[in-house]
Parts: sequence; structure tokens; C-alpha cells
Amino acid sequence: MSIYSVNPMNICSVVSTNWKKMCSFDSKKKILCIFMVGLIFYGGLITFDHFVTRDIIDDISGQGDSHKTDLDYYRERAQKILDGEIPYTEDFQSESPPLIMYLLVVPQAFGGADWMYQIYFSLFVILTSICIYWVFRERHEKEGFEMAMLYMFIPFVFIECVFGIQDEMITTFFFILPVLIYGIGKIYTGIASGTVGVWVKFFNVLFLPAQFIYGKNRKERLTIVFIGVVVSLIILLPFFVYSDPDIFLTFLKYYLTGGSSDGINDSQVVGGFGGISPWHFLAIGGLNIPSIIFTVATVIGVFTASIYGYLKKMSITQTSALVMVVFFLCYPKILNVYFIMPAVLFLLWGIKDRHVTVNMFLLIIFVMPAILFTEIQETYLFGQEWWWVGLLISLVGFGLFVWTYVKYIHGKTPFIDDIPIVQ
Repeated sequence: MSIYSVNPMNICSVVSTNWKKMCSFDSKKKILCIFMVGLIFYGGLITFDHFVTRDIIDDISGQGDSHKTDLDYYRERAQKILDGEIPYTEDFQSESPPLIMYLLVVPQAFGGADWMYQIYFSLFVILTSICIYWVFRERHEKEGFEMAMLYMFIPFVFIECVFGIQDEMITTFFFILPVLIYGIGKIYTGIASGTVGVWVKFFNVLFLPAQFIYGKNRKERLTIVFIGVVVSLIILLPFFVYSDPDIFLTFLKYYLTGGSSDGINDSQVVGGFGGISPWHFLAIGGLNIPSIIFTVATVIGVFTASIYGYLKKMSITQTSALVMVVFFLCYPKILNVYFIMPAVLFLLWGIKDRHVTVNMFLLIIFVMPAILFTEIQETYLFGQEWWWVGLLISLVGFGLFVWTYVKYIHGKTPFIDDIPIVQ
């Protein structure tokens, strides 16, 4: 039978029938479905990358020459830990928060090959999907199952996981679960897990102001602070004992200014290597605004959005979405892979409104091409003089992102908000 004789409508019918059948399964079978779908999809992509695209990607990224890729740094840091070295010392400086480096020890311990990291990151994607379903299984089982499945197929997720081999798959796990856990009313568990997430990749700190403000009373707010401090001390105490505290704190430079303690991403323009925000392209073109301006704007923006959401009696989930949009507009060091975070967060609306889901799936088409006109390590594929093309692409992508929020999310209720938080 020729491939051209296949009726697309028959394929859609088969998919629809099997989806309805999976939705009728009990919880254990749904978890097994998520695992098997993820295993088949990501296993197939890893195989395709190994035999078809890996050599091409390595040539573009500079793998194997004098320039180190992100994966090279993952391996280097993880191997140092395996060799018994302690991070944040004179011989082992790092731009990364502590926990992510230790989480990357696992694939390195099994050889550290490309495919080993791809498998490891893919397992985190699947684990995130399973946990999304598990969080919602009691009150929003249908929506939770659909969101769990959709997450694995977000283009930002599978492209950056398999072809980009980025540790944001781990970051997203520790990013989205605290938001969901807090959103369904398990406040203290959400704060504890969110604090752990801060020391994995620091992005969870964006939601801490809102989560504090949304405390019902002084006692609850003090408890939130207490949990955050205790969990942080448990994580950080070993590093303060065995590492150099001054070197330890320098990794904040990477997130606040785009520079780093070990020279990684120390671009000459604001935003670091590989940035795709409009601010970054304007900096390439010569409008290099001091990093401190963006740092202050980001901090003020996050706090203002948190307070605004609370005063307008928005739910904590709605406020989190607003904070995320403000962060993307103010923070100059936005990378393509960072869009995974709002994409999965916006699925809380996308389950009810397909416009959101479609836009988040298509957004990569309008964002990723900007990478071609930014710095890849210390070089430009098309020359620095083409920065304005990257700016135009970036403006279109960020415009679609903001428009999706304003048109379909702001003022709308996500399915998670069937459980009231603000009283």
C-alpha cells in the first residue's frame, strides 16, 4: 500500500478513538500510558538524532573545537564532583546553583555520552508529565491527564531536550510542580518544593514574592518565610562549610548581569551568549544599556506584578502568569529554552482554550530563528551587522507571546482555579 493512499481522516479517527480509550483508564493505567508514550516518542527522537542530526548540530554549535557547549560544561562539572572536588572553590568555580550540578552527576556516572544525557533529560520530561497528572488526579483528572500528555509534545520541550540537550528539563520539573502544588492549596508543600527549585536553577524565586503576599494572615506568611529559610539552610550549609562563601555567591552574577564566575557566557553585550530578547539584539546593535538597569527593572517588575495581582484579587496562578510575562519583558538574558516555563504554565489555560495551546506550540517558529542572528559562543553565523534581522524576529516572537497572554489569559480562569486560594 502506497503512503499516498492513507486517508488522514482515518488516522485522526484512530487517534481520537485511542485517546478516548486512554481517558477511561484508571490512574495506574494513565500513568503507564504517559510513560509509554513518552518512552516511544523521546526514544524515537533520540535515535533519529544519533543517526541523522547529531553531526550537523555539533558542527554548528562548535562541539569538539576550542569552544565549549553547555553540554561540555555539564560534563566537566559533574566529573569534578565524581572526582571528589567541591564546588565554589578556587579550583571549581561555577555559574550554576548547587543542586543542578549534583543532579547532573547521574548521566555522567554512566559514561556522559550525548545519548545518556538525552535519556536522562527525557526521563525528567516524562517524570514531569506523570507528576502533573498526579497533582490533579483527585479533582481535575481529565484536565491533568491532557496537560500531562501535551507537555511532552511542546516543541520547546522535545527540541531542547533531544537536539539541544539542555538541563532545563530538570529545571522545569522543579519549576512547575511547586506552582501547581501551591495552586491546589497545599501551600507549605509548594513553598518547600519551590525553595528546593530555587537552588536548582533560581527561577522559582520569581514566584516567592507572590506566594508570600498571598498568605492568609501574618502567621501563615511567617510560616512561609520560616520554611523557605530552613530548607535553604539545609541545602546551603554544607557549601558554606566546605566552600568559599564569596565564590559561592558569585553565581548570582550570571543571573543578574549575564556574566559569570567562570567566564561562561561573558558576552560583551547585555544578555550573554545566545540571548534572543529584543534588548539583547539592541545591545548587539550598539544600544548597550547597563545591566544594573535591567536588574532593577526586573526586581521592581516582579514585585509590582505580584502586588497588582493580589490587590486585583487574581488567583495565585493568574498572578504567576503575569509575573512570568513581566519577567520575560524585563530580563535581557532570555534564551530560547526559557520559553518552556511559560509554555507549560500557560497550558493551565490552554486546556480550556485551544488558542493558547496552538500559540504556545507555534511560538517556537517565531522565536528560534532569532538564534541564527545572535552570538553562538563568540561568533555570528551571518555576521554581527545582521543584528536587526534578529531584532525583528525577536519582536515578532515576543509579540506573539505577550499577545497570547493579553488576549487569552489575562482575566481568564485556568482550570486549576476551581479550588479557591484567595479568601
